[in-house]
Amino acid sequence: MISMRKMKKINGYLVVKFNDRELREWEGTALGKYGVIDAELYTGTLEVDRGAMEYDNADSIEEAVELARGLESELDTEEPEVKVTLIRRTRPPRRRKWTRRR
Repeated sequence: MISMRKMKKINGYLVVKFNDRELREWEGTALGKYGVIDAELYTGTLEVDRGAMEYDNADSIEEAVELARGLESELDTEEPEVKVTLIRRTRPPRRRKWTRRR
């Protein structure tokens, strides 16, 4: 069975190209030439993957790549809180007198 072709991986998403058979079978359903899917959900079978596609209507690889790059900014990430402690001296440090050993 011939399936979608992986073209690029960007930010955990795959840009895939649909083959001619898939384009004929899905004609009239707004399927473009390229799609974007989460790499972990990709099976390679359009019938299974279409529901998991983030985008399936890109007409060029450049458009699909831009759509995939845009998905990174939509991800909700929780960044750990960073605490910084600043210690400020109020007087200069004492100078030690060095003695020479004999």
